[in-house]
Amino acid sequence: MFSPSKKITTKDIQELYYITDIDNVPSILDKGILSHNDAQDIPHTDISNKTIQSLRKDKAIQLNDQHKTTLPLWSFVCLFAQPHNAMMYVSRGKHICVLRIDKAILERDDIYISDRNASCHNASFSKAENWALTNKTARCLYSRHSLPYSTNTIDPNDYKSIRQLEILCPKKVAKEFILGFFAKQKEDMEVLLDIVKDKLLSLSVTMNANIFFLGKSLRLNTFTPITKNTIDVKDSENVHAKDDHDENKIILGFSSFSI
Repeated sequence: MFSPSKKITTKDIQELYYITDIDNVPSILDKGILSHNDAQDIPHTDISNKTIQSLRKDKAIQLNDQHKTTLPLWSFVCLFAQPHNAMMYVSRGKHICVLRIDKAILERDDIYISDRNASCHNASFSKAENWALTNKTARCLYSRHSLPYSTNTIDPNDYKSIRQLEILCPKKVAKEFILGFFAKQKEDMEVLLDIVKDKLLSLSVTMNANIFFLGKSLRLNTFTPITKNTIDVKDSENVHAKDDHDENKIILGFSSFSI
């Protein structure tokens, strides 16, 4: 149970997330996740909304340094703390997956976190080390509901925006921070497994339709390639999320998340 008196900081986050087209995964596993600016000359499939990107293009982030330096938003890799969000909803029909990112990246001293979608005119930014969730933000970010439930009276647009708060990483997220993937269906899972095996990596691939707005129960099927010819299978087929509509219930990270 979330208590308003409890301070939620980056130490409570279990992992972070990046939504991308599956066709981009081989390049990401070679080069890491690149910022919009750094990826422009590299062939890739862009799943972003063009209207939103027009807002992000000219957005500048003021850094909390002695020189009051500003950097364009496009110079950051933007991760989510909650992938079950509005971007996922509008992208759910695309050929996408979710990359799971190690929370250790938050230990870098150049990481910033927005209090809502970074493109919003009223978004504010703080260094990761100074970031903390308010009761209001926590209820939006870690609720099982993608829109406010009856006990949460926040404006739906604010709710959706806060749920998309972003972790800003300058230039790139190194491939070493990638823990694995979430896939929405068996076919995508098999494609990701083949990519991971071809790269001789040991990254887990988990099927979870809920994250992609495609399932009503939580079903996890996780496969972790150990070598090119060996697959370790962990199958949890009948895990169901308890839907108690408790807006105070805050569970941090998808390793134990129910939505």
